[in-house]
Amino acid sequence: MRTVESIHVDNQLLEDIHYINPEKPVAFYHSLLNPDEVNKIPWHWHPALQLGRLKEGEGRFFVGDMQFKLKEGDGILININQLHRYSPEANQPLHLINVLFLLEFVAPPASLAYKKYVEPMLREESRPCFVLRQEIDWQKELLDLYERAFQLEESEPHATGYELEVHEMCSRFWRGILTHLEQFPRWEANSHKITSQVRMKQMLTFIAENYSEKIALDDIAASACISKREALRCFRENMWKTPILYLTEYRIEKAKQELLAGDKTIVDIAFSCGFDSASYFNRVFRKHAGMTPMEYRKRME
Repeated sequence: MRTVESIHVDNQLLEDIHYINPEKPVAFYHSLLNPDEVNKIPWHWHPALQLGRLKEGEGRFFVGDMQFKLKEGDGILININQLHRYSPEANQPLHLINVLFLLEFVAPPASLAYKKYVEPMLREESRPCFVLRQEIDWQKELLDLYERAFQLEESEPHATGYELEVHEMCSRFWRGILTHLEQFPRWEANSHKITSQVRMKQMLTFIAENYSEKIALDDIAASACISKREALRCFRENMWKTPILYLTEYRIEKAKQELLAGDKTIVDIAFSCGFDSASYFNRVFRKHAGMTPMEYRKRME
């Protein structure tokens, strides 16, 4: 099993989690961090749920503009696409057992179970994370259930069908969170939320006015006079996506409109919508629309 002592992020603070894929949508790992190495776990986010439990030491977890102090035995479930980081407390090393899992690990996205039991919680904007305390009996039971799944994944050799057992335990954990959902606190809108909305309007206006030009995350953030990290946080809080993903999707929608107008070539549309080349435009369009620009134009004729 992997032991993580540092993570790598791109210029949008997205963590590299290439080791998770639809074939294996879950990954268990140990995380070790010394007090003098806190920069090895920078602010980051990922399109996967994260559940961590402290095995040794005490830690401070930062999720957006909130922070929580956890002691040995406590745990935290962090919702998807939430900016977060953590650091040791009291100059002691921190040892976590972690699991990252894609949403399809809980239930298939097209299923009724997903719509009833997964999607509603993901849209709980007032609950970006769930802190689980060792001293609360039902929360300890859920953490112990998760730890048994972790131990089963870690054991070698694996027994036949162990993946099903791991999935069953994780499903029971998820069901336990839903059962006690109202016992977790909400963080209601405040002046910070209002400020976030104002900044979003500034950034969205900038994108709408400049999408045909070369735009970087720095430019989007500068349009609202904020840092890149704050721009990312605003978009995650309000749009459930990064500024660059929003920009890409905006460009694709504009390209669709131009394709249907029928009076421009594919190359001209690519450049007019802010793409560096026709080949790159084709790749991105196919990824988002499931077909090439030419196929889209022909199908919509």
